[in-house]
Amino acid sequence: MKLTPSIEQMIEEAPAPIEPRHFMRRLLEFLKNGLHLSAPALPYGADYCALTYSGAFVATAVYKTGGSSGTTLKTLTFANDGTNITSITAT
Repeated sequence: MKLTPSIEQMIEEAPAPIEPRHFMRRLLEFLKNGLHLSAPALPYGADYCALTYSGAFVATAVYKTGGSSGTTLKTLTFANDGTNITSITAT
C-alpha cells in the first residue's frame, strides 16, 4: 500500500493560486495597517541593557529598569580567553 501521494495527486489537490485582486487587497491592508512587531523582552524585568566591550568581546551587560539612568537590576561579567567566552558571573 502506497501512502505518499503521487506528483499528479499533489498538483490536483493543491489549492488554486490566489487571485491577483485578492493579493492586492491583502497587500494594501498590510501597507495601510503596517507591521506590528514587539521587541523581545529583556531578562530580569529590565527595560534597558548597557554593554561594555573588551576588544571584540562583551565585557559586561548591565540590566536596568527605568532606562539608562535607572536602577541596576543585574550585572553580568563575561570572561574570555581571547577566542571564546569562558564564563559569565552575575552580580
